[in-house]
Amino acid sequence: MKNRCAVLIAFVVITPALALPDSAAQLMADPSFESQTPGALPSGGSGAVWEIQRTGRASIQDRLGVACVEDEAQARTGQRCLALSIPRETEGFEFVTAGQRLQLSASKEYEASIWARWADGPDSAPRGASATEKVPSAIVSFWARHSDGTGDFAGRDEWLFDNRWRRLAFRFRATDPGQPTL
Repeated sequence: MKNRCAVLIAFVVITPALALPDSAAQLMADPSFESQTPGALPSGGSGAVWEIQRTGRASIQDRLGVACVEDEAQARTGQRCLALSIPRETEGFEFVTAGQRLQLSASKEYEASIWARWADGPDSAPRGASATEKVPSAIVSFWARHSDGTGDFAGRDEWLFDNRWRRLAFRFRATDPGQPTL
């Protein structure tokens, strides 16, 4: 049994909701991680394209993984993807995040989407797999929030039951135009 749960993220898109994902309206910098240096990404990131946060007990901090993987076989498109991993023995709210600060307009609706897959998952989901059933899974919490933790949150938790790529998406509005959203 593996001691980590790894999720691969291939592409992150935030656009005004009416724009096509491939349009010039893409708001994220380096959405496919192609300009990231392969290897572990450090926590923090002031001035970096991607901000990385690790939240958890001191005993697991070094096992909360965020890394840029350069492997065309693992990436959905291109050469790179982002691998997020946490130990199986996490408790409560222990997690890793990768995000960017964006200045958004309160007058627009946005769509955020990612391509994600559970790298260690089975080839097909168990029959009847759901968030309420006790079957092996990986959870992707995909959210937009104000960087200071105030205001409304938007997003969703998604359970992955197999190793296939999934496009996860939700729509949201910035509630405070003066507050950057991560």
